Amino acid sequence: MKRLRLYYIGAVLLAVAAGDCLAEINLVQDTSETAQISNSVSATFSQTPTEGNLLIAIAGNRIGSTAPSTPSGWSLLIDEASGTPGQIIYYKIAGASESATLTVGPYPISTSRGLHLYEYSGIDTLSPIGDSVSTSGSGLNVTSGDVTTDDEALILAGVTINAITSFSSWSNSFEEINDFINAGTPVNKTVYASAHLMSYDAGTFSTTGTSDSTGPWLCHLLTINAEADCECTVTTVADAGPGSLRECLEYANNCSRTTISFNIAEPCNQSKGGDSWWRISPTSQLPYINSHLTAIDGTTQAINQGDSNSLGPEIEINGALAGSVDGFTVYKPDNLIRGLVINGFSGSTRGGIFFTSWECTGNSVHGCYLGTSATGDSAIANYNGVRFMTWARNNQIGGPGADEWNLISGNTNYGIYQTTNCNNNEFLGNHIGTNAAGTAALGNGIYGIYSSASRGVIIGGTGAGKGNLVSGNGSHGIYLSGSDSARVQGNNIGTDLSGTAKISNGGAGISVSTSDTVMIGGASNGAGNVTSGNGRQGIVVAGGNLCYIYGNHIGTGQTGTETGLGNDSSSVKLYNSESTDTMKVGGLNEGEGNIIAGGAYAGVYVDRNGAEIEVAGNTVINHDGSGVLSDSQGLRIVGNLIWGNGSRGISVYGTNNKIYHNTIHGNGHINTRSGIWVNATGTIIKNNIITGSADYGIHDSLAYATEEYNLITDEFTNAPNDSGRANISLDASDINADPLYADTLAGDFTLTEPTSPAIDAGLPLGADQPDMNGAEPGNFNGTAPDMGAFESSAPGVLSVFVTNSTFGFGVVQINQWLPADSSLVINNGAVAENFLGRIGTLTDGSNTWDISDVTNGADSIRAQWSTASGTGPWTDIAAYASDFSFATNVAVSDTVIIWFRIQTPVSTSSYGQHQSLFTVTAEAF
Repeated sequence: MKRLRLYYIGAVLLAVAAGDCLAEINLVQDTSETAQISNSVSATFSQTPTEGNLLIAIAGNRIGSTAPSTPSGWSLLIDEASGTPGQIIYYKIAGASESATLTVGPYPISTSRGLHLYEYSGIDTLSPIGDSVSTSGSGLNVTSGDVTTDDEALILAGVTINAITSFSSWSNSFEEINDFINAGTPVNKTVYASAHLMSYDAGTFSTTGTSDSTGPWLCHLLTINAEADCECTVTTVADAGPGSLRECLEYANNCSRTTISFNIAEPCNQSKGGDSWWRISPTSQLPYINSHLTAIDGTTQAINQGDSNSLGPEIEINGALAGSVDGFTVYKPDNLIRGLVINGFSGSTRGGIFFTSWECTGNSVHGCYLGTSATGDSAIANYNGVRFMTWARNNQIGGPGADEWNLISGNTNYGIYQTTNCNNNEFLGNHIGTNAAGTAALGNGIYGIYSSASRGVIIGGTGAGKGNLVSGNGSHGIYLSGSDSARVQGNNIGTDLSGTAKISNGGAGISVSTSDTVMIGGASNGAGNVTSGNGRQGIVVAGGNLCYIYGNHIGTGQTGTETGLGNDSSSVKLYNSESTDTMKVGGLNEGEGNIIAGGAYAGVYVDRNGAEIEVAGNTVINHDGSGVLSDSQGLRIVGNLIWGNGSRGISVYGTNNKIYHNTIHGNGHINTRSGIWVNATGTIIKNNIITGSADYGIHDSLAYATEEYNLITDEFTNAPNDSGRANISLDASDINADPLYADTLAGDFTLTEPTSPAIDAGLPLGADQPDMNGAEPGNFNGTAPDMGAFESSAPGVLSVFVTNSTFGFGVVQINQWLPADSSLVINNGAVAENFLGRIGTLTDGSNTWDISDVTNGADSIRAQWSTASGTGPWTDIAAYASDFSFATNVAVSDTVIIWFRIQTPVSTSSYGQHQSLFTVTAEAF
């Protein structure tokens, strides 16, 4: 067994380092219990200990509150609680001339006791690394505190029982190999110590015994682990024998922390063009990776023998002769497979790399080609590239580094496959379904990534290099089924590596089925995916609650301006939801809106009902069908720019849809369609701008829609709807005027300030009002929201009129509140305003009085204002020339009276008449 570290779960925690992985921790010798010598106890090894070995001494039974002193050169590991009978454990590393005898004592009182000595080989050094606390208590069950290890372990468990009794058993949550301590029964006390040498990997466990004593008792654990760094070098392409990969894998399974490197001096046995590499052809299943911290590092071949394959790894593991097996099967945690080509493992259900078992965590695969040639330009298929099963979790395939991404392409079935509680696995930076250059398809037969019944999968990320390229696969690029809490961010799906050309997946770019709490994209920089050029939808969601599609480019490239990258069906499709589901395509906060362009059907097609389904803040352009197509009940379509689509801007078949604050322009150019088409009851249409449609602005086939406060142009108004404003009678609140877009040719549909007639022309919607200006709770600038999707930032001209701007307070008296003076302030601007006031310094030319908002004093005054009356209530002015707000939301032409008064100094040498200038400024409400 392999050991490296020594822990004590008690007062001290120790570490042990081993110099040679193959030197296991072995019990070299031990002593029997000896009789006491006066007030001390001694024991002698049968032979002199060897320098560098670990020595452990267990002395029992201490009685009383004072422990014997620690023997010279030894360290105290365990001293049972002061005042409690118990054992004492010491340790040391044997010196060059180590004594074979140890004497412990004197003890505080004379009584029977014993001493055991143990010597272990395979230990180099000990050093304290921390501490923990053991459990204690009373009763029949004696249980240690939890112990956490990250390797196989030697467990030493000691128990003290405060009675002469039996200690019937130990039970363990790990495999017991042997017991090696059974202490005697001293007078009046029972001390039991037991140790278990175990084969146990990373985990947390405890030890429990049963006693017929009523206690009190104490329980301590000591663990010794070995984790030395081991080396094994592959020097031949042979399948077995010295220097083979098979031999190194077997070696690693007997030695944790093994690095398997490659230094094959034999001539390359594979070549193409100017590149060559070494092929290893197993004829049967390779040994499972059944130890942890094994690193199989193919990049060492280039370091040792030169980079003979400029297009990929130097080492190929080809499974054509191996039968129906996996390339590498991983059972244990924290292993690394790097820099290998793994191909030809084509047996049904098999794969290039197989992760299985609940212990299979923390593993990584970096820089490998799975399912392709060593040059990364043709397929040599595995059945699956990488597969996870049976709770294999918290593993990482790929990474953001330049040498960490994997090429996972050309496989018969899936690129990556996981199912059944394979939680929190991460897939970062990989090319899945393309050639190594990311310029052409080399697809996996079905899905690029398939995740089923597994939580927390992370596909891509926001950091540089984290996004995957998932293109060219036979069906969906990414398929999530029952994969709750998934995150898909920063990927290119359906394009080449640059995001400027199609490499279509045969199905949807991203397909989600019955998965809750899924984030596709995100509002932060780099979170959005490019999901374009796919054979079906860009993104399709078939059931799932709390699903969010934010900040993606769907049907376009990285900049959002690329054309010719549309998906071959709807860009986004939502269907098969439950009535309690929440789903959002875009949002009104910064970064949440998607760019949705160029699809062969609708931009967003919603065929589902839910508690809160919303399409908001998106730019939806240039689809063959409608911009938004609703066959859903209760859909909110809010704040979108929908323009240039071949059919209608918005088509409504479901009931009770709300259409608010959209800018809808130039739709219907293929099929001569309207801006908004309604064929359902309960539709509410408010605060939209609808211009340039090839048919009506609004076409309500049932005349059931409620509409008001929309800007809809007729055939004679700039940006006209060609058939007129609507086929129904419009509300008197609607506007028929040019909205004065900033620049339609450039796709800029913001409103020209301050002259657009849509500014401040909408209807406040209360609870339904979206946050138009990005600053809740105001919701919008000005007296009312703007129509359309874009809130003007400068809502009109501000102006005030002040009737009295200079205040004089008459003859100055000492320490008096002088009569108030007043001014009338009028809002003669075009919008509601807030009023800000300030006063200048009070002076009579020769003296200047300080101002205080606490109290008047010698040569200091107080100044106050009120908008209630000349008798207050009053508010102090804290400083000269400092703004204070005295009125908010003053409507156009409304007035405010403001009064001022001062309290003169308590003493002064000046009795002149003081004056101050009152200044008012206005700001938009």
